Amino acid sequence: MNRWLKILLICFTVACLPPFSPTARGAFYRYTTENGKTVFVDDLQKIPERYLDQIQTYRERYDNLPPEEREALLEKEREAALRAEAAREKEARIEAYRRYLDSLRTPVTIYGNQVLVPVILGYGPREVRAMLLLDTGASIIALHRDVAEMLYMPSKRKSRAKMADGKVVETDVVQLDYVAVGPYKREGVLAGVLDIQGGAIHDGLLGMNFLRGLDYRIDFDASLIRWRPGVVHGPPPGVVPEDLER
Repeated sequence: MNRWLKILLICFTVACLPPFSPTARGAFYRYTTENGKTVFVDDLQKIPERYLDQIQTYRERYDNLPPEEREALLEKEREAALRAEAAREKEARIEAYRRYLDSLRTPVTIYGNQVLVPVILGYGPREVRAMLLLDTGASIIALHRDVAEMLYMPSKRKSRAKMADGKVVETDVVQLDYVAVGPYKREGVLAGVLDIQGGAIHDGLLGMNFLRGLDYRIDFDASLIRWRPGVVHGPPPGVVPEDLER
């Protein structure tokens, strides 16, 4: 049934109602969206076609009541719906704020003073999860070759890197499409590719070309990186911290 025929049928039904029908006193219409939101309108043409079938059912609920009782019930229902909508919006804000707080905590693995950070590396359609050693002494990210080869990245140039034991080795330099750690993501990040012999406990180094400018604290007791929000990464729009019971 097309939209206009539905509206004509509703109008005809309304016209056939007794004189005390709410249409004679400025009726409003209510419908409920797929996500549970209740909407009130004063014109049938403001109602999307997929909700028109709800109108007749709603109006039949109080048609046989006296006008005063019917109007009181309609007003009470409208107020209840508005209160429920406000409660849902508050709960959504609280949940958004909780997710925001969770995003500022990144679980890490700690061996002595070594902090291994879970990292997402992306290149083209491929994505790899790796554990990189947080190293503020490394100027750029360094990846072990077996990890870098999973992304099939071409080498941009050759370079030389100084290892922890003082040895200088030749490396390939690649450019990742992105690197993501916790709530932060950087694009177009350079990384050196190292040939590492033996069983390393990590997949490379998380260097300063990712960490620079980020404010964080290592919580060794809880094995977490606690990121401090900045201008770029603040609470989501509409979040009210006072809504959240701490």
